Amino acid sequence: MSAILAIDPGLSGALAAYDGKILLVADLPTITHKKKTRLDLGRLRSLVYWKAFEFDAHDLLVEQVGTMPRQGLASAFNFGFTNGAIHMAAYANAMTLHIVTPTQWKFGVGLNAVPGQDLKARKNASRAKAIELFPQYAELFTRAKDDGRAESALMAWWFVHKRISK
Repeated sequence: MSAILAIDPGLSGALAAYDGKILLVADLPTITHKKKTRLDLGRLRSLVYWKAFEFDAHDLLVEQVGTMPRQGLASAFNFGFTNGAIHMAAYANAMTLHIVTPTQWKFGVGLNAVPGQDLKARKNASRAKAIELFPQYAELFTRAKDDGRAESALMAWWFVHKRISK
């Protein structure tokens, strides 16, 4: 079974490395300068490199993203920059990049859409599902802000266990 690195993009996102047995999760590295937080590009490249080396992973899975309703221009730009940097980290580390839609992986792990469900409830559902699938790593997903960790871990689980086009 091949290992995978999966990234939930965004400044509060995370990287999960998973080989079917062992899970490692790390928050995406950021740097703050003059009250502006950005992705730390050098540390991101190193994080991807070392986790790929440690897990002998050659594939990086990233969630397909787009702008959200009522998202400001600066926020949309920063989110796009972060997502592009994640793609570049895959290429800089000679990894195969896979893009997955939220619908694909969420359906694959059993997170069914609930009409009218708010963002907080969706994030809590992701954390609960991560605790269910990775009970031995439950402490990684206990805080409300751990939804990025949960979603990256769930994407990695989906890739290893459920992905149809292997």
